[in-house]
Amino acid sequence: MRVWLSLTAFVVGRVTLIDVLAQNPEFQELIRHLQRFRLIIPLNQLTNTTFFAPNNRAFERYYEAQNVGGSESAMTADRLWYHLVRDRRLPLANLTAGLLLETLFIPDQGLGGRGGQRVKIVEDGGQPTLRPFHREDDGDETPAANVLVNHRARVVNGDFTADNGIIHMVDRVLDFPARLLNEVARRDELATADVWIGHCLAVRDRLINDTGFTLLAPGGNSLVHHFNVWERRYLFHSYGGADLHLLLDAHLVPAVVYSQDLLPTTTPSRNDTANATPGDAMATTYRRRVTTLAGHTVELGWKPQAAQFTVNGVTATAYDQLADNGVLHVLPAVLSPPDLVFTAEKYLIGLNMTQFVDLLRAAGLADLLQAPGGGADDHSSDHRQAITILAPTNEALDAFRESDDLPAEGSAQLREFLRYHLVHGQYHRADLADNQFLASHLQPVLLGKDRPQLIRVTKHIDAIAASNGGDGDEKGYLAFNDVITAAAPVTLGRVTIYPLTYPLSPPADLLQVVIRDLRYSTFLSLLFTSQLKDRLAGATDVTYLVPSNAAFEDLGLALDYLLLPEASGDLRQLVKSLVARRATYAHRLDRSADGGDGKPGRGVCLETLAGTNVSLVVLPDGDTAARIDECIGGNRPDHDSESGLAEKPLRPLNVARVAQSDILVRNGVVQLIDRAVVPQAINLTLHSLLRGAGATVFLGWLRRLNLTDLLHEPIDATHGGYTIFLPTDQAFARLNLTQGVNSRGEGYAEKQNSAAEEEESDPNHGDLKVADIRALISQHIVPNRRVVHLGDRARFGTLLGRDHPANGPAELVIREYSPGRFGVRIQGGFLFDRHYATVVRRGVATNGAVYQIDGILVPLVARQSNGVIRAQLRHALWLLCLGIMALALVYILVVPIYAWYHRHVAPAAAGGGIGGGGLAALAAGLAGEDGYHPVATQEPDTDDDESEEEEDTLEGRSSRDGPTSTDTPAQHV
Repeated sequence: MRVWLSLTAFVVGRVTLIDVLAQNPEFQELIRHLQRFRLIIPLNQLTNTTFFAPNNRAFERYYEAQNVGGSESAMTADRLWYHLVRDRRLPLANLTAGLLLETLFIPDQGLGGRGGQRVKIVEDGGQPTLRPFHREDDGDETPAANVLVNHRARVVNGDFTADNGIIHMVDRVLDFPARLLNEVARRDELATADVWIGHCLAVRDRLINDTGFTLLAPGGNSLVHHFNVWERRYLFHSYGGADLHLLLDAHLVPAVVYSQDLLPTTTPSRNDTANATPGDAMATTYRRRVTTLAGHTVELGWKPQAAQFTVNGVTATAYDQLADNGVLHVLPAVLSPPDLVFTAEKYLIGLNMTQFVDLLRAAGLADLLQAPGGGADDHSSDHRQAITILAPTNEALDAFRESDDLPAEGSAQLREFLRYHLVHGQYHRADLADNQFLASHLQPVLLGKDRPQLIRVTKHIDAIAASNGGDGDEKGYLAFNDVITAAAPVTLGRVTIYPLTYPLSPPADLLQVVIRDLRYSTFLSLLFTSQLKDRLAGATDVTYLVPSNAAFEDLGLALDYLLLPEASGDLRQLVKSLVARRATYAHRLDRSADGGDGKPGRGVCLETLAGTNVSLVVLPDGDTAARIDECIGGNRPDHDSESGLAEKPLRPLNVARVAQSDILVRNGVVQLIDRAVVPQAINLTLHSLLRGAGATVFLGWLRRLNLTDLLHEPIDATHGGYTIFLPTDQAFARLNLTQGVNSRGEGYAEKQNSAAEEEESDPNHGDLKVADIRALISQHIVPNRRVVHLGDRARFGTLLGRDHPANGPAELVIREYSPGRFGVRIQGGFLFDRHYATVVRRGVATNGAVYQIDGILVPLVARQSNGVIRAQLRHALWLLCLGIMALALVYILVVPIYAWYHRHVAPAAAGGGIGGGGLAALAAGLAGEDGYHPVATQEPDTDDDESEEEEDTLEGRSSRDGPTSTDTPAQHV
């Protein structure tokens, strides 16, 4: 055959590639495969080519790698064509590093119109030269070059020239490049990228089945460093599949672009200029702009002087890595597409709060979560509103569903529920303070137009951690509407997310809020009694001033009157006066002064549903107060009350301190106050208080004595009102009006109503009686004073003292038995005077005050004229007798004991203490010696009985005497 090839060369007259191969025994296996695939003639017909010819040893390695043992089926014609370079004759000296050569092998799917598959020349250090090469089989040395083809096949001999080309001997059969996906999988620096591609089936299938791509693969951990943990979790979540696809498409160019394909230019690109040094700033740069599958443009650059391939100015760590369906360039960075923006919704998915996201999507509120979070690429041109999200975890929503508290899907309540978890603006943990309020995206209709519902912040700083130099803020706890956060907040760009242990429920209506606290049940009962429940609960944009039960109880007789059927209109006015138009929050008072200077004591003036005014002010001590019937700058006096003992200024009656502020309700806010104030619009007179007290007897006597005018006389500059100490009807019932003696045995004559009428009609019979009763009633009335506070040892002149000065001042004296418990008596009473009473209830009217007492205060003049002095003297005599009897009893008991002690105990103690003889004397005395014996006290009926008794006594004595008289005292003991 070799002879035939030589003759062919002689006949043709030129030396072909086949001729050169036939002359070298190292190519016997190659020629055999060329003949088998009938490639002799095609090779001879080539005009200009470079042939990387595998030697015999190369085929042996190939067979071993394929595990075929020399089988001819392991070799294909396409693989042989892959060793032939199209239309280029390249001697060994021209095989420079990075050189890409197109071969005569064309893949089945092609390379997107780029012709045949390439081979890549790689230098194994230095310039292409020959060096000794040790064969692995027999050890013979043959020349070797430091040139590799496709990183594996070394040129062991070269520059075998022929007329139609040049041959370089290689020590390995060239392998076809793998598919792009497989090329990524086999590279360690692309392990992370391989994982990410594996999560996107569309891109994975494309890199396996399609052809004609340039993959700009991010290498190393660039993907991990570029995206934070929540962004990565989102991209790997099923909800983030589209964005992951977009991200990967941003690294795929739908064309095969090699470094040598870039167009030449002498003008540096912008990215190159930014990264160039002064020496190479104007170096020749080849560049080209290409469009990725994501639709954005990237700029590829090639600097042959530095052998640098760049993408958007970033130098690739590896380039022109061949693949069966394209080419691979490895980058140290990520090409994040401009359309990939991480919003609040995506961060929620990354935090595994998918149920909350599902609810928002189902309710059509997902657009509220489109605020950008920044993160990977924060585009400052995006001015979408920042947001703070209070997001319940999936576990929290599961528990909420189990309790059936979650509103029905598609309902308006569900939309309100979800909006309440979204807060306007961004709040970092350090920005929050205890008792701060945040404006949510929920704007209830009942709260008024453009009025957001608020969320209360509770923040506790760990004092121990702060004192030890730690972060007390981070160590403490944070809660929203008393719902504690489940973990630390996540802040990314303009989004801050607080995971919650339980969902937030929007504020309920007034009734549901008040009914939870029994301390305010009276207010709730008044809502039902006044039949204003539905109207007030459905009012729009209001502030509720809710007094406590104790505050209503302090109204006393005033509340008793308002609960009467005849006072239903006044009760409705009182309840409506506790509801002010416009929701006003205590924490905003310092920013809502109506023309004031912002100093303590300024505030806002509100109109109530009753038409009255109420001011919410900040007191000098920082507390919040409500001033009823007063606007800021009004002329109502600060201290319109009077104390029985004015030691210090007291709080004005119309001022109620806010005990608990800013309790959120659906249609406004609740301020819990410590005092219930009846507005001046309700004409609450002394007569009203007496009606509330059920004082039928006292009112009857006032009518009969023509004193009812004082019950309605208003307070003015000349008149200061009246204060009445009102005995109960039960106290009057204890008086015997016909016999002139009361149940206490104290003489005082009164008359029944029928008798009173007779006496009034009969002047000759009734003048004294009418005068006595007038004195009695007048003794309970304090004129020209509206006493609203009692003090210990306070004194008040009465109407009796004013109208009858000859009878003395007739003053009343107040004593405080215990805190808040007072008694009243008449000043100047006699010894052992029992005419006192205890205050059991109070009421304040616009023209005075009423103190209900449990007894009647009998005037001194009435007591003098009705035998009270004689009764007191009798009492004193009886007490004197009892005292004398007590002294006599003490004398009878104490003197014998004292004498016996000095006769027996004292001498014994003087002689050696109680022991020895002293103890014996004490024992003897106790046993009845020295003539001291117990004597029977029962008198005998007969003489026989007396003798029997005497015998019994003697027997008892002998038995009690014990030892005989010869015994020693010690033996007695």
